[in-house]
Amino acid sequence: MKEYLWWLYGYGDKQEMQRHYKQNADRYDTFLVWFSENGMSFEKPLCLGLGCP
Repeated sequence: MKEYLWWLYGYGDKQEMQRHYKQNADRYDTFLVWFSENGMSFEKPLCLGLGCP
């Protein structure tokens, strides 16, 4: 989950993302491989039990 958040917010503070990537390159690369194989589908809404139809 942590690597996902770094990926999600990575364009906000590019210098901080570069620092994080240099320190965690293996973990981040593993996340990118996983995410490319298991990415999110935006074809239909995701209901999380918040009164969704």
